[in-house]
Amino acid sequence: MSAEDAERFLQAFSPRPSGGCFAENRLKKPFRYDLQIIVPAYNVEKYLRECMDSVLGQKTSYSYKVVLIDDGSTDSTPRIADEYAEDPRVTVIHQENRGISGARNTGLKEIEAEYIAFLDSDDALSDGAVQYWMDVAGKYDADIVEGSYYFLSGALLTKHPCMEEREPRMCPAGNLSGFPWLKVFRSEIFQNLCFPEGFWFEDTINVFLIYPAVKKACRIPEFVYIYRDNLSGITRSAPCKPKCIDTYWVTELLASERDRLHLPHDPKYQDMFLRQVLINAKRIKKTPKNVQKSVFCLTCGLFCRLFDAESAPSANGPLKKALEQRDFGAYMLYVITH
Repeated sequence: MSAEDAERFLQAFSPRPSGGCFAENRLKKPFRYDLQIIVPAYNVEKYLRECMDSVLGQKTSYSYKVVLIDDGSTDSTPRIADEYAEDPRVTVIHQENRGISGARNTGLKEIEAEYIAFLDSDDALSDGAVQYWMDVAGKYDADIVEGSYYFLSGALLTKHPCMEEREPRMCPAGNLSGFPWLKVFRSEIFQNLCFPEGFWFEDTINVFLIYPAVKKACRIPEFVYIYRDNLSGITRSAPCKPKCIDTYWVTELLASERDRLHLPHDPKYQDMFLRQVLINAKRIKKTPKNVQKSVFCLTCGLFCRLFDAESAPSANGPLKKALEQRDFGAYMLYVITH
């Protein structure tokens, strides 16, 4: 099919959202706090107290502020949130529903700390998380510090270490996970950036825009986060819904935003882009075949606009070749076998 036909088909299936990634957030210097923790909350009456108690119960020598954003909840979340407004460390904001990106972006508008962390309101911080994060951030003057996490499914808690070593280790930012949670970020990173609103898979901004700007990234072995397997969350439900093709729309957007920042089209970017293409294909594998073909068609055009035919070889060489030759069969074979 032509790119025009593919575009029309996908727009009819699930329209491209209109959000962008640039903002004018205010850094209120000198900072009053060491860490600002942003907690978006939507209809989480079952989990919110556990989440907030895990934050406010942190034993740490560092100062921190919590920005709790009630994103238009229709259950008792707003009332529970207001209970925590009495704590001087907590600012509660109520807003009309804008999605998780819109809630996070509200928490970024006024930045009062040297570092920022994002905590989903159905998750929790592990004991000592703030101290672990901030000790290493200060010691290494790191732009990002990422820890290990627990995965909670029902009553079963499993460990997901981010490294084998027992001591903090510097690493390329591109080796970090793509999750916005699990980390602390130097707040200046978000002075002019925000999460793209209206999109699912908004955290793709990390690998496209944030990590390229990071000079020092560090991993620590300590477990800092408890991630809850939420059966009603996007991660679980996305493959069965038309909006799963946001994974392509957000890739297209972020490629454009990278160009606005004049970031290089180098082999590192090509490898990252190809990894994203594979992720996208897996996310939409339950959609109708015409949807997958349309995404493939537009992906081929985007790849060929971004990278020269003579660009460097890649670890994902067969996928690169499939895109360059617009070979849908080879593309699908690669997706199935990887």
